[in-house]
Amino acid sequence: MKLEFKKEFIPEHLFRELDFGGFLDLFETDLKIIPHLILQPMIKSEAEKHYARLHNLEEQLSRHGVNLDLLFNQCLQLPAIDYLLPFFKNKYLEVYHLYDLGSFITENQKLVTQEERIPLNSKKSICKKIQGYLLEHLTEDFGSLKLTSDEKKLQLAILDINQILDSEQQKLENEIFKKTGIRMVYPFPKEISTSDERLGKAKSLSYLELKERGDVYQLAIKPQDPVASLQKKKEELTRKLKSSLSDTLNQLNESLSDCFELFDNYYKQRKQRVFDYVLLRTIKLNQLRLPRLSSSTIVSMNKGILPKLQEKEERYNPLDIQLKKGVNVLFGANMTGKTTVLKTLFFHLVLVKFGLPVPAESLELGFPEQTKLHLRSSGQLKSGLSGFGDELRFFCEMTESPSAYFIDELFHSTDPANGVKLTKAFLQGLGDSNSIFLCTTHYPEVLELADITLYKMKDIEKMTDGADLRSLLENIPYEIEPITSKDLKKHLTHSNHPLKVALQFPLPEKITINIRKKLEE
Repeated sequence: MKLEFKKEFIPEHLFRELDFGGFLDLFETDLKIIPHLILQPMIKSEAEKHYARLHNLEEQLSRHGVNLDLLFNQCLQLPAIDYLLPFFKNKYLEVYHLYDLGSFITENQKLVTQEERIPLNSKKSICKKIQGYLLEHLTEDFGSLKLTSDEKKLQLAILDINQILDSEQQKLENEIFKKTGIRMVYPFPKEISTSDERLGKAKSLSYLELKERGDVYQLAIKPQDPVASLQKKKEELTRKLKSSLSDTLNQLNESLSDCFELFDNYYKQRKQRVFDYVLLRTIKLNQLRLPRLSSSTIVSMNKGILPKLQEKEERYNPLDIQLKKGVNVLFGANMTGKTTVLKTLFFHLVLVKFGLPVPAESLELGFPEQTKLHLRSSGQLKSGLSGFGDELRFFCEMTESPSAYFIDELFHSTDPANGVKLTKAFLQGLGDSNSIFLCTTHYPEVLELADITLYKMKDIEKMTDGADLRSLLENIPYEIEPITSKDLKKHLTHSNHPLKVALQFPLPEKITINIRKKLEE
């Protein structure tokens, strides 16, 4: 099974940068029943049912001690029969369809036995009913139709004729070779050159038909008695046998037709259950968690990670954060992980939107109708918008439904004076929103606003003169803590963290000297 996201939902640059593809690879399996699945973004009601079902199944598996690996291994044996369902519905099932249907019924019954304590909420008896019809008309392995006594006689008669035909044809082919030196195999024609010395001998035989084709002759054997009469007899018996088998097949299709709706529903439930097993097995193998959906507009994350970043960093601090409805503002100096916080949140909420588990110790949230992330950019060439215009468009696409919006360095896309005014205007306008809005900023003027929740990067004060760039980066994304506007204003006033960070880079000597002078002032 290969999983994909509906592409239009996630911007391509974010899909690549955050490595959603790598995360989806965790779910790849050799399932035949679900070889490929394009996940669609869910709405709230769908997500609530989806996660409630998964939590319930996870709890039942644990409570009853059911071996998930054994279940999954049996799921690998289930064939995909989606292709035959239209034939099933329209009563056009052929023998090879019935073989695949019977194989599914057989392997599914083994899975049903293992699921005795966690049965599907469906009439599994429909499978036994279908199995009864199949075994009534098919051989035990479902490979062919059972023959009546008359059909067996017809089949034996055809076999006898075939043996005689083979013998007579062999005699004729040997005679042709003996008289002409030409090796013929009935019923296939043979070509020989017009200059071939064997041509004259071939023309003398009445049971060879010759047709001139340019510089060659095409030779074919004309059936003679008893071959011709035996061929005719064989054709008559074969038509009679096929007609009888066709009647049996039609009868079986009629019997099965009443089973279609129940089976079609069961098959959909079976595929859903198999997919649920894949999700729960991937959770087990990769230490993922199912999120909990809340009726409140919140995001409560404990030990959330961004897998792509965790792979690169030897020391990685998972993210703990609590967000409330309305405006949330995150302060912090450069290179303290503010943008990584936004990316981590976006990554997790997108996974929830598509019904997947998350790489966190726990995640509780109100289901977001929209999840959007805006990072600083120089604009969009395709749309012709500048960075400032692209940022404004981000707000134009917001909805009144409870959603989650993350934006990096709010209105740093314009000059500082107007950036401050715009920031205050937008944050005041979003204060009574039903959504969660989280932005990062350096503007201290934001502290004058009421009804906003403030956070800062907890470790932004830990930068010491002896620290180096590697030790700084090792702790990204750093920890977050809520803070009052008074405490934050005091910190922002005395912070020289950006100057210290700048000294960790191999800058030109004159610039480094100037920065050190600024630190001493």
